[in-house]
Amino acid sequence: MTAQLNGPSAIGHRASAATHGLSIQDAVELLTVARQTAIKVVRNQETQMAVTKVIDDLRETVQGQTATTGDVIQRVGRLRALATAVGIPTLASVVGSATEAITELALSGAFG
Repeated sequence: MTAQLNGPSAIGHRASAATHGLSIQDAVELLTVARQTAIKVVRNQETQMAVTKVIDDLRETVQGQTATTGDVIQRVGRLRALATAVGIPTLASVVGSATEAITELALSGAFG
């Protein structure tokens, strides 16, 4: 099963993405795409497991009833840092789109 990208994503010169009307469910779908990308492009099993664990942790936080903006932003930072450290541009791009959308939600008050 392939998840459909339904939310902000922009690739290319002068591309832009908007998060107007983005829901938490949209953000979860973006994390699903990020997880699928990690499984597809990260060859090292330990690294792949680490990335998918951080994605799953962020997803659980975003979907949780007690998520706070601080919790979400902290986990977003952890995922961005890990995706950058892995050094695979495709993964960094997909994670960047997902985390940007989640950050926008957090800063607009979607979490407690």
